[in-house]
Amino acid sequence: MFKRTGFPILNLKGVITIQKHHFFTKPRGYIILGIIFLLLLALGGWFWQRKSAMGEGDFISVPTAAGNLVATISASGMIEPVQSLNLSFKNPGTVIVVAVEQGQEVKKGQLLLAQDDRDQQAQVVSARANLRSAQARLEELVNGNRPEDIASARAEEAGGRVAKDTASTQLERVKALHEQGAATQKELDDAQNNYASVLARWEQAKSRLKLMEEGTRPEQIKQAKAAVNTAEVQLALAENNLEAMRLSAPFNGIVAEVNATVGQRVTGVTVSGTDNSARPLLSVVSQKLRARAQVNEADIGQVAPGQQATFVVNAFPERKFSARATAVAPQAITVNNIQFYDVILEIVGNPAGLKAGMPCNLEIVKANRDNVLTVPRQALSFARSYATAQNLQLPTGSRSRSMVNRGVVLVLKNGRVELRPIELGISSNEMVEVAAGLAQGEQVVTGQKNALTGGSAARSPFMPTGPQGGGGRR
Repeated sequence: MFKRTGFPILNLKGVITIQKHHFFTKPRGYIILGIIFLLLLALGGWFWQRKSAMGEGDFISVPTAAGNLVATISASGMIEPVQSLNLSFKNPGTVIVVAVEQGQEVKKGQLLLAQDDRDQQAQVVSARANLRSAQARLEELVNGNRPEDIASARAEEAGGRVAKDTASTQLERVKALHEQGAATQKELDDAQNNYASVLARWEQAKSRLKLMEEGTRPEQIKQAKAAVNTAEVQLALAENNLEAMRLSAPFNGIVAEVNATVGQRVTGVTVSGTDNSARPLLSVVSQKLRARAQVNEADIGQVAPGQQATFVVNAFPERKFSARATAVAPQAITVNNIQFYDVILEIVGNPAGLKAGMPCNLEIVKANRDNVLTVPRQALSFARSYATAQNLQLPTGSRSRSMVNRGVVLVLKNGRVELRPIELGISSNEMVEVAAGLAQGEQVVTGQKNALTGGSAARSPFMPTGPQGGGGRR
């Protein structure tokens, strides 16, 4: 077959066998090969590192741009009613009316519960009668005596004087007869008693006439007025006790709890719940809600009434609700050894779905800037991690005495990257204001395309890595 195609037939016996050179059999040859291999490896790593460090195409960048920036303070809180009140009866008694149930809307003044009030009604009737009597006595003293009353008193005094004179004459006659033995001792005693009685009636009539002619004394009117005031107070107390037998809604709202039944004997401000816990007899909350936020001590100095805020709740994670700070607590509360201050926020509008007791996460606006130059927060964090990974010295400007307002970014310029210090302004969760150090449109680096580890600058795989975590030796 091979002859037909024109190919020569190989002679296997003619295969040349290559013998090993004596160079590879000596130890120094292996050493030289190892050195060459290491040099090539290091040279390749150096070229790889230079490419990753300086190649413009290896970085992710964004241009600086002007925009609006909102700086906020994050806080957690709770939705609560603006008004909440637990109601109870003033005095012990038996419940005879339960007019509402849990969840029912009520209007201010609407009847909620009532006790048996028959005794209190009787006390009111008695107090009103006493007041009318005291008022009549005062009116009599203030108006004074009528002329006909004075004339009657004068006639009574005159009649008494005549009766006194007659009794006196009769007594003198009986005395004379008694001395002559013509009158008994009993007749003398009767005459003396009659004279004393007539004399007393005349003295009384004379005093009454004198008072009527002189008129009412000021102290009498004063005493009568005091009696009227006392009667009015007693009536008010009786009416209050009667009113206290009824519980009415203190404001427009919703009944949150009802723990009373008809026929129940109530003796205190609370009753035992189904779990034997102390529960209010009845509780009413307002329909209007508000948010109560707990702000960290480090941030409370930047919060003041009037600041705007937004918040979300777990029930509606996609919705943002608006609020406005109305009050900041003057006293801190301690939670897990951390100081917090309560901030009350009015919820804008009356959004449907919100309920008291819902936890919420709030963002309180502390500053708002329009048309300012901004860069992503990620640009600052990446620049520092990149400089650390590449063992680059940070620019002098980034080590200002006020590190809070300074930062450093990587800027792409003429195909290369450079570390540049910048002055910072306010910041949001994602963006930072650039007060100085950058111009609009400059490209700042936010990441590296060929990064081997998330968020850090790439390193050559041929370079040794430092100890990870805390397990390395020192």
